Amino acid sequence: MKPMRMEVDVVIPLYNNAAYIIEALASVLAQTHLPARVFVVDDGSTDDGPALVEAFIAAHTEGHRVRLARQPNRGPNSARNHGLRLGNSPFVAFLDADDVWHPCKLEQQLQCFTPGTSGGTVLVHCGAYAVDAASRTSPLAASNGAALRGDCFDRLLLRNTVPGGSSAVLIRRSAFGETGPFDEALLTSEDHDMWLRLARVGAFDHAPQDLVGLRQHTGNTSKNALRMLQGLVAFDAKWMKHARTRPDVLRYWGHLIALFAARVPEQELAYSTIRRGLTATDVRALARRALGSMKLYILLKRLRATFRPDRA
Repeated sequence: MKPMRMEVDVVIPLYNNAAYIIEALASVLAQTHLPARVFVVDDGSTDDGPALVEAFIAAHTEGHRVRLARQPNRGPNSARNHGLRLGNSPFVAFLDADDVWHPCKLEQQLQCFTPGTSGGTVLVHCGAYAVDAASRTSPLAASNGAALRGDCFDRLLLRNTVPGGSSAVLIRRSAFGETGPFDEALLTSEDHDMWLRLARVGAFDHAPQDLVGLRQHTGNTSKNALRMLQGLVAFDAKWMKHARTRPDVLRYWGHLIALFAARVPEQELAYSTIRRGLTATDVRALARRALGSMKLYILLKRLRATFRPDRA
């Protein structure tokens, strides 16, 4: 049997992350299993991030592995897809420009693809820890993502239990031939969408250690309530046909929609976002706990956040 090629391409979407991109790149080139190529895709940055990458390539002993590509600003999904098209290694890993990897990240994940044990494995993920703006580390809240193995579509439909997001996965490139690229129409939840598509193609596995540092700072997308709401609405609309017979999924999705809608300062904007993105029937299904009224559900979330912020 022909031995499996274990080369890895790494794709890093870059947009105005000059403060962190060099630390991210250094963590990739410190891997015990070095990647074949690292594609940094500049998504129309207006800061000096791309210039820093060029200087890093020139100065680093392994800089020949890094390629800087450029495109007009189209969003991180477009940048990831651009990087995917540039490489040809049998495995692909992604790293957000503000995150970092543990030195053993790729090595430990590749071990899960060893012939004779991987079966139909298409994705291996790992645990994560938090990194603040000063690069101080701390544990993240416990996640049941560590048990996400095998056929996991039904579990993933409920919620995204890959705790490190796109920075935490190693994917068999051939799987993208069946799933297609990242959905560039999704503002958020694009990783959840891709994991669901991959889960319909093959099995998942998990490298047990916390191997990814997720940067916590004020620019995180999760702190933009309207953007999160828009992404959730688009994601729910895309996958609703699979959720309609799952009360547990509808309940959790409705909770997330109401939670982020309650945080949007202009409430009418939140309501219109939901009305435009979802059918009236789907809105009622998601707000079943509030007698089918999304406005009532959002109001209840706002009241709970006011009097019991720990339970919102």
